[in-house]
Amino acid sequence: MLGKLLKHEWKSTWKLPVGICIFELILTIAGCLTFQSPMWQDIATFGDTGHLTAFDILGIIILITYFVSLIAGAFAIMIYFACRFYKNLYTDEGYLMHTLPVKPGQLLLSKTLIYSLWNFLTGILSLVSMLALLFCMFQALGLSLTDEMTAELQALGFTLENASAIFKEYAGLSFTGFMWFMFLYMIVTTFSSTLIIYACASIGQLFKKHKVAASIITYFVLSSMISMVTAAASLPMTIKLSSSLIAIDSPVLSLSPLELTIAPMASMMPLYYGTCVIAVISSIVCYFVSEYIMRRKLNLD
Repeated sequence: MLGKLLKHEWKSTWKLPVGICIFELILTIAGCLTFQSPMWQDIATFGDTGHLTAFDILGIIILITYFVSLIAGAFAIMIYFACRFYKNLYTDEGYLMHTLPVKPGQLLLSKTLIYSLWNFLTGILSLVSMLALLFCMFQALGLSLTDEMTAELQALGFTLENASAIFKEYAGLSFTGFMWFMFLYMIVTTFSSTLIIYACASIGQLFKKHKVAASIITYFVLSSMISMVTAAASLPMTIKLSSSLIAIDSPVLSLSPLELTIAPMASMMPLYYGTCVIAVISSIVCYFVSEYIMRRKLNLD
């Protein structure tokens, strides 16, 4: 039955996220084209950029619109899925949804998986889009991003084996392990943000009046509490990290350029571990809070 719920949720929600993704892709292509403007060639050659053409102004507007759309798109998807969750389960539609032969946990899980998937996909798309714009900007300025990075990495003596050795020394895992952890970290934080929103919507419907306002207030309160807990839990790690970075900067250690580049990043792993653990705990708590309210404290008045 969970498969049917996932299929129905996907069919019912794909249009808005896909529309936002297409709009973002169009803006990305338009943004890349704006780097063909004479203005960027003047900047690359240190020429006079005081006389902007209509194409230059249009390009600036497109780039501003692009960055605004990244933020607006993320908020639009969040608001859309939050409203859909509340409307489906805690308004008149809830009378139908909660009479289906499924457990409340399955309803919650289906909505969590679909929203988290779209949240993750749009995040990856935004990252790729920004990298594409960065590449086009380097090309417009007459710089070769690949050549510059290759030369810099060669100067640092970068190889996968060297990077892995430094990560193992300072973080206890290889460079490949670091990349896999960051992928897992993105998934965990995506699920955590989704379940926090759904938990707040569930808590808000317990109020007799102003349920939507109560859900919004609960979200800000709960987010602030989680941020404070995260900051408090990370404080010892932050102090230890600061001490490590001071030691790394010490010339007495005579670290190589590659170590000076990677060691600070590797030393931050305890912070990522702590944040990831808190995200997992908050996800579990929010899931069971939402499931319990749907199962025992449902209020559709």
